[in-house]
Amino acid sequence: SAIYAWSFYIDLASVGCTSAVKRECLSIEERRKRAELAIDALALMLDTRIFGAKQTRFSPMIDYETVLVALSSPLPFNVSPPASGIIFVEDTVKRAKTFRKATESEVRLYAYARDGDIVKNLEASGVKVYPTLLEMFSEVKNDAMSMLR
Repeated sequence: SAIYAWSFYIDLASVGCTSAVKRECLSIEERRKRAELAIDALALMLDTRIFGAKQTRFSPMIDYETVLVALSSPLPFNVSPPASGIIFVEDTVKRAKTFRKATESEVRLYAYARDGDIVKNLEASGVKVYPTLLEMFSEVKNDAMSMLR
């Protein structure tokens, strides 16, 4: 058994736009639909754990210790690398506060955690902790759609 750490980044503001050629983005309605679908697909993949090879042969025991999501506008902000252990949460919270002041950007943090001590630390830092991944991503999606205009 092992603990794995990974991260990903989705630039929702660029969904429906291309940087390969000079061209206008798709309509805001189409871009919002695509961004919403991207968040829904990510939530489904993580919640149902339908990723990885040989799922029909091996059903690995997978669970999440902590999931932390950052949503920012207008400038991009990403969580600290999770490979540094649980300190990545504290580091992300500190960086988000500094980033907000330095750039006047909006940064919202969302979390899912099972460990009671981690939940307490997150809540003490002002991060809302959700009981399920789907509830967390539902809130992320609602907030992201309000930011995409």
